[in-house]
Amino acid sequence: GVRAMPTFQFHSGGKLRASFSGADSRRLKAISADLAAEAARAGTFLNQEVTARALRQFYQEHDVSKVADAARLAQEYNKSTALLIRVLKTKYGAAPPTSTRRPIVDSDIRKHDEVANDGVERARNASAISLGEASVAQLKAALRQRLASGGGGAKLVSGSEHELDGDSQSAGDPDATEDDDGGSLFSDVFATSAQFRANSPAKVVVLGGGPAGLSAALYAARAGLKPVVVAPRLGGQLEAKGVDVENYPGVDGSTGPFLVARMRRQAVRAGATLVADAAISVDLARSPFEIALNESGTRMHTLSMIIATGANSRWLGVPGEMQFRGQGVSSCATCDGFLYRGQHALVIGGGDTAMEEALVLARTCSHVTLVHRGTKLRASKTLAERVLAHTAISVLFSTVVEKFEGDDTGDDQRSDDGGGGGGGGDGGGGGGGRGLTHAHLVSTASGERRRLAIAAAFVAIGHEPNTALFAGQIELRSDKYVNMNSSGRSTRTSVPGIFACGDVADPTYRQAVTSAGSGAAAALDAERWLSETGVAD
Repeated sequence: GVRAMPTFQFHSGGKLRASFSGADSRRLKAISADLAAEAARAGTFLNQEVTARALRQFYQEHDVSKVADAARLAQEYNKSTALLIRVLKTKYGAAPPTSTRRPIVDSDIRKHDEVANDGVERARNASAISLGEASVAQLKAALRQRLASGGGGAKLVSGSEHELDGDSQSAGDPDATEDDDGGSLFSDVFATSAQFRANSPAKVVVLGGGPAGLSAALYAARAGLKPVVVAPRLGGQLEAKGVDVENYPGVDGSTGPFLVARMRRQAVRAGATLVADAAISVDLARSPFEIALNESGTRMHTLSMIIATGANSRWLGVPGEMQFRGQGVSSCATCDGFLYRGQHALVIGGGDTAMEEALVLARTCSHVTLVHRGTKLRASKTLAERVLAHTAISVLFSTVVEKFEGDDTGDDQRSDDGGGGGGGGDGGGGGGGRGLTHAHLVSTASGERRRLAIAAAFVAIGHEPNTALFAGQIELRSDKYVNMNSSGRSTRTSVPGIFACGDVADPTYRQAVTSAGSGAAAALDAERWLSETGVAD
C-alpha cells in the first residue's frame, strides 16, 4: 500500500525550483509544462526545430542569397536549434520561429519542406494522403506538419500536442486545463521584464501570488491601477495542496494549483501584470518605493505596495526531519493524514493548530501521540479539553523530539517503547518500505529517552511570516507578523502607501478565503490612499 506522500522536487539550471508533497498528476504535468516553457524561453529549445520553410522565409526577409541553402541548413542544424538561433541572432539581430519537433512518417512530407517555392503546391498534392486510408499516426503527423507550417491559418497553441494525443480533459472536469473562454489555464500569463518596466513607476505593486495577492491584483486592476504582481511561478501554501480544496465558496473539487491558475488568469484579464520573480530587497524610505528582483536583476519602482508574502510552516530543525519530509514527516494532517489510516501518528505542538491536527488524525488513525515541550497546552480551553478527553489521543508533556529515524531497507522490524497508549501495537507505517519509522523523544523533566514507532509525524509548532524583507522598515510584531494594531479595520501598515494582507498579517485564521478577502480590502485601501494623496495623478 501507499506508505507516505512522496516529496517531488523540480530542478532547473542547477537550482531547486519547487519542492512539495501532496500533488496529483495534473499538478505534476502543469509544473513540468511551466518549467519546460521557461527553459524554452531561456533558449534551450527543448524538442524544438527550425523548419526549412521557416528558415527560407527568414532568409527571404534578411538575406536573399541564402534562400537556396535553407533546406540544407535546416537539416544540418536540426539537432542544434539553440546554436542556429544564436548564430542567426548574432548575424541578423533576429531569428526564425521554432516548431515542435515531430517524427517524419512519410518521405513525401519531408519533401514538402525541401522543394523550391514554385513546386510546393505540386509536392503537397502529389503526397496527399487519403483520409480514408491514413492511419491515426499519419493523420497526427500531417496535422502537426500543417500547424507548424501555418497551413490553413491554423495556429499551434500550448496544449495542442496533448489534445492530439487524446490527453485533453473532459468538458465536465472542474480541473480541466481549459478555462471558460477556451484558453489554457497554464498558458504563460507572466510578463517579461521589459513589459512591466514600461510602466515604471507602477501605481501599485503586489508582492505575493497567493489568494491574498491575486485578489488584491484583481480589485486593483478593476480600479484602473494596472497593478504589477511579483511572485515566483511556483510556491505558496495553496499551490502545495494536491488534495481538493473544499472550503472555498463556489469551488467544488478543484485542487490548489488549479484554483491559483484561475485566479491568475482572472487577474490578468482584468489588467494586472504578473512577473515571475521574487523580491530580494525593498527600500521603503521614500516614494517611489524601490524593489530589487532576484532572477532578472531588475529594480522596479512603485507609488504604493501591497505585501502579501504569506507565511511558511515552522519546522523543528532536528536530524531526519528534512530527509523524511513527504515520507512521513508533514505539516498538514488535512493534506496527508488519509495516508496513515489505521496507523500510529505523532503530532508535535501545544497550540490550536496542533490540537486540530490531532483531532483530525484521531478520526482515522489507530492512535495519535501528541508531544508538547511545555507542562500545559497553550491551545484554547475547548480544543485542549477535547484532546485530553479523546480516547485515541495520548499527550506527553515536557517532551521534545530529538530526531526522526527511517527505514531504508524495506524490512518491517520495529519496536515501541511505550507512549502510544494503545497505538504502538500497529507499529506504524503499514508494512515495510522506505519512510519514517520512529521518533526519538526526550523528556525535558527527567532526561528519559524513548524510541517511538510511528508511521507519520505532523509538525504543528506555528508559522513563520515572510517579513524578513521588511524588518526595520515597517513595524512588525514580536512574532514577526506585520503589526496591524494601529490600522483599525484597514490594511494600512506603519508606512503610508504600504499595505499588508493575507497570512503575513494574520496569525489567527490563515485560510485561503480570509486571505482573499483581506487582499480585496488592501486593494481598496490602496486605491483610496492614492486618490486621497494624489500621488498617482
